[in-house]
This record gives sequence, structure tokens and C-alpha cells, in this order.
Amino acid sequence: DLTKFEHYNLLQTPNVRQSDIQFRIQVLMNIQSYGFCPVLKTRPAGFKKTISGLYILSPELCDFQLTDKQMSQTRYSDLFKEIKYGNTKLPIEDVYIFTDLTPYSGSNVFPDSRLLAQSKVLTIIKNNYNARASIMANRGALGAWVNTATDSVGLVPMTDEERKTVQNDLRRYNLTDGEYTAIVTDKALKWESMSYPIKDLMMTEQEVHDIKTLASAIGYPYQRLAHGGDTTFNNQNEYKKTLYQDIIIPEALNYSQQLNDCLELDKEGRYSISYDYNHLPIMQEDIVAKYRADLINTNNVKIQWELNAISYNQMLVALGYEEVAEGNYYYRDTITENIM
Repeated sequence: DLTKFEHYNLLQTPNVRQSDIQFRIQVLMNIQSYGFCPVLKTRPAGFKKTISGLYILSPELCDFQLTDKQMSQTRYSDLFKEIKYGNTKLPIEDVYIFTDLTPYSGSNVFPDSRLLAQSKVLTIIKNNYNARASIMANRGALGAWVNTATDSVGLVPMTDEERKTVQNDLRRYNLTDGEYTAIVTDKALKWESMSYPIKDLMMTEQEVHDIKTLASAIGYPYQRLAHGGDTTFNNQNEYKKTLYQDIIIPEALNYSQQLNDCLELDKEGRYSISYDYNHLPIMQEDIVAKYRADLINTNNVKIQWELNAISYNQMLVALGYEEVAEGNYYYRDTITENIM
């Protein structure tokens, strides 16, 4: 009965603000953004071994003071001299730090953020959006009506009064109700566009390229995003399987192993927490395919046995079983025995 498990209620509601799913998602978001996620274990007064809550601490608000000897410690908590959250000093033994699967290049204690190597990509994406917003808001005049009137001498310039008159007349023309839709003027004018289309700046293509790079960095199949473009059912199913097999399941294993350590279950040895995804329809497809393949293989081996192409032991080996004593006979031998 799982309800009798000591941490059953804690796993359902790690703290008063979050459900289990919300807690796990925030841990994942923090370790992907920062490389680690500190969690404070709270205990009821007088109960040192009982954990009543798990509270996620914002990594940027934590101040970790490390000990001088980083390579000679036997416990993770021994790596720190002091841990503060803002101005509050925390008990070191009650702070557990979930870590990512990334390298420890900048620290011996905390792994690198997945976004560290993508800082330029993130900056480019941000600047791309800001540039497009600026162009849309401040692109200025769309174009100019240019005077093309000429005589035998050359271009006939417009006076200031004529220019003002033309501009005032043009304000009456628009596509909305009550406005003129055709321009009538006795001036020789030609429209010259002054705008530069965003598509010519290749901003959208640059955004797609950068999002692909970012998706690859965090291990997400780009094709499943709105920009992916590959929307066929079979392909989407394959991308979804890849997402579970190569990303979600390994990260769930990383999280569950650390959660067991956080809850000190490894000391008890009686319980362990793990996550299983075999119940999902996308994972069931592989199981059904395996059963079908096994059935086809079994029928093929059976036919070879009945055709006397393989011995009984060879049939067992082909089906994944071990050989038996005196099993090197053929199907025809069993028929002879039955007749006799």
C-alpha cells in the first residue's frame, strides 16, 4: 500500500504552494537554466529525521560559501562552510542541490548551465525581436510622391504652396469608409517606396535558425515546435519517441536518483522512487511492435523445426531459451516415436 510510505503525502504536495508536478517542472527549469536547483528540506520542531516540506530556492538569491578542501570531503554538505538565502543563514544539512547532466567546467560544485554556451544565440534572438518591433513602430514614412513634371527646359519645381496643397489633398484618400479611394490631381507625381521589407532582412529565417540551435542545446527535437514544419503523423510520432527515450526518461532517472538521495531513502534501503513511462500510448507502440516481431520469429522457427531444418535445441536457442540434455533430435524423430 503506497499510502503507508513515509513520504507519500510529501510526494503528492512537496510544499504548501506547489503540487508534485509543479515542483518537478520548476526543478527541471532551474537546473536547465542555472545547472543546479537548491531545495530546502523543512522538518517539524523536535523531529530531526522527518521531512515535512521541500521548498525550491531561487539560485540567484543563494550565497554559497565553499570550504577550502573540495576534494577531501566525504559528504556533499561538507563542501560548504555556509549557505545563505538572502540574509537568512540556512542549515547546510537541510539544503539539497539537484544538479544537471552538464559538465563542471566553471566550478567543482555546480555544473554549467545548458544556456551558458548559448548566451550569444539568446542575445541574437532578443535583438531580432527588438529590431522587428522597432522597425514596425518607427519605420517612418512609407514612401514619397515625387514631382515628375517637366517642360522644354527640364523639371518644373513645385512651389511650397503647391506642395502643401497636394499633401492636404492626399490626406482625403484612404481605404476606409467615407474616404476617396482614387487620387485625382493635375500634378505629375510618381510614388517612390521608402520602406525596406522585413523579409528582405532575413530576420525570420535568422530567428528559425537560432531557435533550432537553442532547441538542440537543451535537447528538444526542433521538429515538434511550431517552427518545425514536419507535421506528418508518423514523423511526429518518431520525434515524440525520441523525446521520451533520449531526453525525458534519462532526465527523469537523473531526477529520481537525486530525489531518493534528498529524501535519504538510500539510507533505509527499503524504498526507492522511480518513474515509468510504459503506460503511455507512444511507448506502447514499441511494445506491440516487439510482440508482433516475436510472434513472427516464433512462427518462422516453428516452421523450420517442422521442416526438419533445425534440431530441437537449435529451436530453443533461436527462441531465446537454453539447450536441454538430449535435445539434438529433429521433428521427424518425434513423429517416428509416436508411430512406434
